[in-house]
Amino acid sequence: MHMVTLSANRTIYSEYAKWFDVKLTDFANTHRRPYQSPKSFLRQNGKFITISFDHKCSKDWSELDRFNHVYNDVCKNLFGRNFHRKHHDDQRPLAIACVDANGSRYWKTIGEIENLHIHSIWVTTPQTAEQFKKFWNDDAQLEAMKKRLSIRAIDVRPLDLGYRNSTGQSQISSYTAKFVAMNSADAKIGDDLRIYPRHN
Repeated sequence: MHMVTLSANRTIYSEYAKWFDVKLTDFANTHRRPYQSPKSFLRQNGKFITISFDHKCSKDWSELDRFNHVYNDVCKNLFGRNFHRKHHDDQRPLAIACVDANGSRYWKTIGEIENLHIHSIWVTTPQTAEQFKKFWNDDAQLEAMKKRLSIRAIDVRPLDLGYRNSTGQSQISSYTAKFVAMNSADAKIGDDLRIYPRHN
């Protein structure tokens, strides 16, 4: 039974990572220039962002509810107050956000959940790339957002999908999906994954 569970987890894990890679490649193919490869586009316009929370806060929001506010803050910065209007649909950044917990890389099954945080893969369009970078480099703006949403830390890194695991998925997508895959087989929390824009 234990071996079946491990095999099922690996299959789920691989399928989530594959799905994320497809979403990223589709976004790149929609917005890249003809001479630019999807890999180059994603490296140029993407970020890997980890968000950790202050779990002592009194707000009755889940981690992904707070991530939703982060995404809206980014879009408001890129498009103004009317960021939700339909004519911005094609220009909104793609964001894949997954809940994670301490130690999940080494779990065979989910044990006690500690320090829930979010790993997220973001890709923006060339038209908004410069403003997108400015948003994540604006310390004053980030500090205000952290305080409002009870965020403890934000770690922003370049996005590189060049490294692949043994089954062909990018390591970034695999790493982002690791808790979601285990939670699918042994559900501990009900809300562990969101992909933006939400109409996707």
